[in-house]
Amino acid sequence: MELRTLFHIVTSRWWLVLPIFVLTLAAAIGLTIVQQPLYSASSTLVVAPSVTDQNTLDVIGLLSRQSEISDTYAQIGSSRTVQEAAAKQLNLTDADKAHLDLESVLVSGTTLLQITATSPSNKLAADYANAVSQQLASYVNSHYGVFSVSALDPATTPNRPVEPDVPLNLALGVAGGLVLGIGLALVAHLVQPQARAGLRDIVDPETWAFNDSYFAYRLAQEMNRSTRSRQTTAVALIDVNHENALDDLMPRVRTEALRRIATLLDSHVRPEDIVARLYGSVFGIVMPDTNEEQAVAIVEGLRSRLAAPAFGTTANGVPAHANPAAGVVEYREGSGDVMQHAQSALRAAKEGPIGRTEAFSALSVQPGT
Repeated sequence: MELRTLFHIVTSRWWLVLPIFVLTLAAAIGLTIVQQPLYSASSTLVVAPSVTDQNTLDVIGLLSRQSEISDTYAQIGSSRTVQEAAAKQLNLTDADKAHLDLESVLVSGTTLLQITATSPSNKLAADYANAVSQQLASYVNSHYGVFSVSALDPATTPNRPVEPDVPLNLALGVAGGLVLGIGLALVAHLVQPQARAGLRDIVDPETWAFNDSYFAYRLAQEMNRSTRSRQTTAVALIDVNHENALDDLMPRVRTEALRRIATLLDSHVRPEDIVARLYGSVFGIVMPDTNEEQAVAIVEGLRSRLAAPAFGTTANGVPAHANPAAGVVEYREGSGDVMQHAQSALRAAKEGPIGRTEAFSALSVQPGT
C-alpha cells in the first residue's frame, strides 16, 4: 500500500484514529500514575584469596576455582539465613519484608558480587542491600578461610524509581495508540464495500451511490434510447429528509444514515434502474422502459421501505426515521424538460407534513409551463 493511500485512509477516518489514540495514551498515563514506585539499590563486594602460607601449586589450584567459589558466595547472599540476619539487623517488620526483593549475582567475567535490593522505600532498599552485604561477608569470612569477601562499593540511597518507567510507558502508550488507531482505520477501509471501487469519478463519496454527473449522463442515454425505440422512461426524485426528519442526528450519524438509505434504494430497484444522489438528501432514479403509473408503484414501495427502519437516535434519544417525499415523471419524445417536471412533482409532494408520491401528470400545471 502506498504511503499516500495510507495517509488518505488515516486522515479520512480521523474520528476513529484520534479517540483510540487518546484513550490508549490516557490508559498508559493512568496505569503509570497508579503503579507503586519501586527503588533499587546495589552494593558491590569483591572475592579475594585470603591465604598467604600455601605453596605455589595450592594457590594455583585455588585460583582456578575462584569463579566457582564466588558463584557459591552469590548463592549464599540470597539465602534465607543471610536475609533473615539482615532483616533482624534492621529490625524489619513482616510488612517491610513482604515488599522487599533481593538479587545476589556474580558479575560475569569477574569475582565481584552484586547485591541488589528493591523496595517501595528508597532508604530501605539501600539499607537492606548494605545489611545483606555485611551479613554475607560476616558469614563467609567466619566459615571459609580460603577466600574472603569485603565491601567494595556500598549501596547509596536512589533518587529515581526503577518502576514505573515513565518515558517508556508514555512511548508505549503513544506507539500503541497509533498502531491500534491506524489498524482499525485500515480494517474499516478493507470492510468498506468495494463493488464500485473503480468508479470513483462517478460515485458520490459520502453515500457510495452514483453522483449527479453520472445520473445526467445515463438519463440522456435513456432519453435517446426512448426516442429511438418509442418506449417511455420514468424519472423519480426522492427527498428522504422531508420535514427535516434526519436533521437532529449527529453529522457522522446522518452521513451513515444517507449511506444506508442509498443501499436500501439500490437493493430494491431493478438491475437496469440507476440510483444516484443528486444533492443533499435528494436521490434520483432513472427507470428505463417504465411508464408513470408503473414508476409510481415502484416508488411507493421504496418509500414504505425507507420509512420503516430507524436510521439513528437523536440527541433526545428518539429514533429517527426517514420521511420520503417523491416526484415522478414519464418521459416521451417531445414531453419537455424531464428534470424540471420531476422537480415540480417533488415540490408538490412536499407540500404536506407527511411525504407522499406525486405524479407530474396529476399536477394542475401543464407540461412546458
